[in-house]
Amino acid sequence: MFTDTDITRLITTMRANAVTLLEVDGEGGKLRIKLPPVASGTAPSSAAPTAAPARKPVKSPTMGRFVPCGTDDGLSAAQDGAPVQAGAVLGYVAYGAARVPVSAPCSGQLRAGPPVPDALVGYGDTLFEVEPA
Repeated sequence: MFTDTDITRLITTMRANAVTLLEVDGEGGKLRIKLPPVASGTAPSSAAPTAAPARKPVKSPTMGRFVPCGTDDGLSAAQDGAPVQAGAVLGYVAYGAARVPVSAPCSGQLRAGPPVPDALVGYGDTLFEVEPA
């Protein structure tokens, strides 16, 4: 059902998002992963210290397909390295006819983005990162 690499990725993602229990029930069998809770105020053991400025993730507010700015909204398309203001709309997540804006959490420079247009995204997926000014 899952390879060792798949399970390692699942565990890494669970730790990064403070998820302690995952249960998958499928045709190939069942998988249950239970991790100990991370003590409040401590980083997961897999987190490595970095010297670079802390980037703030811009997470998907819902699940759906990513729609970049500039397609039909009159805004400029978000580009890697571009300056952004707190609250600026960077794109949208569309589910059917509904669109939910994806906004910058702080002012700074846009990094690690934008996602591929029409890419499927899940709730809480990191779509962009902003390096605070």
